[in-house]
Amino acid sequence: MSRRGSASLALRGHPGLTLLSVSFGLLMVALDSTIVSIANPAVGAHFRASLPSLQWVTDAYLLALAVGLITGGKLGDHFGRKRVFLAGTAGFALSSLACGLSPALGALVGFRAAQGTFGALMMPQTLAMLRATFPLDRLASAVGTWALTFSTGTASGPILGGVLVDEQNWRWIFFVNLPIGAVSLVLSSVVIRESRDEPENRQLDPGGIGLLSAALFCLVWGLMQAEQHGWARAGTPGWLAGAAIAVSGFIIWERQDRVRAPHIPLRLFKSAQLDTGLAMMVPGMLGVFGVLFFVTL
Repeated sequence: MSRRGSASLALRGHPGLTLLSVSFGLLMVALDSTIVSIANPAVGAHFRASLPSLQWVTDAYLLALAVGLITGGKLGDHFGRKRVFLAGTAGFALSSLACGLSPALGALVGFRAAQGTFGALMMPQTLAMLRATFPLDRLASAVGTWALTFSTGTASGPILGGVLVDEQNWRWIFFVNLPIGAVSLVLSSVVIRESRDEPENRQLDPGGIGLLSAALFCLVWGLMQAEQHGWARAGTPGWLAGAAIAVSGFIIWERQDRVRAPHIPLRLFKSAQLDTGLAMMVPGMLGVFGVLFFVTL
């Protein structure tokens, strides 16, 4: 075996370098959740976009990320977390390039949705790979660093975006992902060790995936219709009713005995700690992203 091959094997599975590798990918996802907000006025002026149309530049990304996040985690468990992470990182970087080169607002919104989809492939793998790499006594520290990276990226988005818009133009808020993605791809290819679930646990739940995705889409679309057209318009309550029906269907589906690998095991919600955390985080995040969009305008 060559000296280079030996060095590569020695690095593979190294906990500290694995944490560094996933941090680069996580940083891209976090940055793009907020960096666009500061560029919205410039994007709107460039494309002469209305406020409802401009909202999609932010919402398309967050909607695709939210809808695909759980499914992305399941795909990593099934096909291999490193493989899915690398595919998501490459796709995120390429869709960022496409966002920066977009000739029209519609194309930008579409590529933002692609960013969110690839981000949903990446983000759940970051925690799963840390769990597979770090010993139990060091895992809490690694997760703390993971949380710090995400928080730093989210908080830095408007600051970095402001600098790039002032010094260059709004397209550079997407081009900045290219060097970050390149470093993540190279480092992750060398350092991260592949991991996946045992063969008996590698099962997907297409019914659960479809129903949950439909519920999230109907909910967010319904809220956006309410903002644009008002609550009295027939389409608005229709979309929200569709979300309620899809959620009900999802719960019924996941409780069936024949579903051997549920998309979200409902027993998780018997945990008071989890329920309390969700009750605190969901309103907080709704407030943060809602205020951030309008403050920058």
